[in-house]
Amino acid sequence: MVPRRRLPRGDKTWRTFVRNHAKEVWACDFLTQYTALFSVVYVFVILEIGSRRIVHLNVTASPTLSWAKQQIREATAWDQTPRFLLTAAQ
Repeated sequence: MVPRRRLPRGDKTWRTFVRNHAKEVWACDFLTQYTALFSVVYVFVILEIGSRRIVHLNVTASPTLSWAKQQIREATAWDQTPRFLLTAAQ
């Protein structure tokens, strides 16, 4: 069996995009953590990709859409708005 050759891509790859725009890209996601009493809390993190700096962090026991929107608003105060915001959508 002869391996097939891949055709060169005319468009840019994801890696190239992230490298070119790293200072303008933020990523956000939820993490789960157990407390000392074994209850679950949700940690919301926003990270600047270029510097790997945590822009915003907050914890809640019951995240809602309005709560997540408020976290975005708080993170983008003082004109610290990213050009792109990536999420880990399911």
